[in-house]
Amino acid sequence: MFHSILVPLDGSTLAEQALPLAATVAEQSKASLSLAVVHPWGPAEDAPRPGTRADRELREDEGTYLNRLMQAVASAYRIPVCEAVLDGAATGRALVEYARHRNIDLVVASTHDHRALGRFLSSGVARHLAHHVQASVLFIKPQAGPLPDSPGGFRRVLVALDGSPGSEAALLPGAALAAGENAVITLVRVIAGSGEPLARVQAEAESHLGRLAPRLRRRGCQVQTLVLHADSAAEAILSYAAREGTDLLALTTRQRGWAARTLFGSVADAVIHQATVPVLVCHATSQHASTIDPVPVR
Repeated sequence: MFHSILVPLDGSTLAEQALPLAATVAEQSKASLSLAVVHPWGPAEDAPRPGTRADRELREDEGTYLNRLMQAVASAYRIPVCEAVLDGAATGRALVEYARHRNIDLVVASTHDHRALGRFLSSGVARHLAHHVQASVLFIKPQAGPLPDSPGGFRRVLVALDGSPGSEAALLPGAALAAGENAVITLVRVIAGSGEPLARVQAEAESHLGRLAPRLRRRGCQVQTLVLHADSAAEAILSYAAREGTDLLALTTRQRGWAARTLFGSVADAVIHQATVPVLVCHATSQHASTIDPVPVR
């Protein structure tokens, strides 16, 4: 179960669209919610000089903005809410440090596609969060349309795996955001090759997925497994998700030092920025992943 959730904001209505989902998860999980802005918000080239009157006024505006949102969330949801104006020229690093200090275990953030460059994408904040924060990160794409109107959570969840133990860190966080017994969770592994070696890899992949499925079925989820043949894991995952109406993608990234087979780097980045549905990114080193129980999302 998630205990502490963070929503990074930048003053835009796009970023604010992460709030309802984050607040709902927090309410169902009995978690706290933190709202954070990194000062100064907006493009760095437009920021006032530090220490000037304009800089102080901007900081005051940021605090007023956060306080307004905090009160709105607190009046609509039965959750503890706090706010923070953070200092840091590097937005991503400031958010990662705050998440560490507050023991955040889920970040819910809006990210934009290449047609709507905002501060999150243009400054690499989404990528920095995906690869450096120790919490799970749920990215949503508000410009793609509203999130699925489900009373219980995400109904069609795809968890991408690669056969390594580290990639399994996405299993239970993905289940925690699913709609319980009404959800269908598909465990997917992408393999490449041909001939007899491919047949052996196929058999091993099917066996591995088959061993993982009962872990989620015991938590009341419907589970199916699938092995896809493709040279590009990212393309295969995105194509299958679009074809099957998946409404949440979950995968694992890693820090340096983990097995090279774990989904990371360009695969995670491609899925985050090309998917039109929410993407949950978990760390192979995530300590809380094995203790999360499914929590319905209203």
